[in-house]
Amino acid sequence: MEITLRQLSVKKRLWAQVSACFLVIIVISFLMLSSLYSELKHAKQLETQHIVETAYGVVNFYAEQVTTRK
Repeated sequence: MEITLRQLSVKKRLWAQVSACFLVIIVISFLMLSSLYSELKHAKQLETQHIVETAYGVVNFYAEQVTTRK
């Protein structure tokens, strides 16, 4: 038994459209949040990498000073 949209009442068609819109909004929100999470994770990783590189540079600088004084 096939039901076409014309056979449904106006109320049911309206609810179907509202539900479809709501579902699309939820999917888009999920995709945006997922993208935002990935970007924040990548930014945090870069920040950590820069901090480690800076610390390595400082340690390397002082290690070179110690070896040149001897």
